[in-house]
Amino acid sequence: MAEFFYCLKNEWDNYFNTLKNISYDKDKKEYMCNCSTLRFDFDKLTENEFSHPIPSSVDTIMVNENKKEIYLIEFKNQTCANIDNNEIKKKVRDSLDNLLVLIKNCNVNIKEYELIVGIVYNDKKVYKYRNRICSSTIQFGLGYFKEQKKIKNALTKDIEWFKKEYLRIKRSIK
Repeated sequence: MAEFFYCLKNEWDNYFNTLKNISYDKDKKEYMCNCSTLRFDFDKLTENEFSHPIPSSVDTIMVNENKKEIYLIEFKNQTCANIDNNEIKKKVRDSLDNLLVLIKNCNVNIKEYELIVGIVYNDKKVYKYRNRICSSTIQFGLGYFKEQKKIKNALTKDIEWFKKEYLRIKRSIK
């Protein structure tokens, strides 16, 4: 069996982009993070490779081949309280379906990997209490995917947490 990241790199290399560009909010015309590391642009691949109607997708896929983890990350440049649960559930559901297509094309056994969904939001400092609630519990109806054993874990964290955590683990993920 092939390793998933290397298949992505070989088969869809033109869909890698900087994390800065992947986190760009077109409506607000701002970037959520300023990282030049190349990551897999799942939105771009979904727009170009899947037929109409185009399914929803999370922004990026990150893979830790050593730990056999696949992270599905969605950047939401809004407060946790304003994120639409139904939109997030649809993005995750469609992304899992899209991911299975990629994995099948890569001749990879999905059971070798643990799937982790991360929703990264942009709470302002004035929402510290709400931020702690969002970060400490599974939000947006993602518990369903964990209960159904479609994913191992769901993380809902603010962008500042993501930046620190990303810097900590960035060498081990692709």
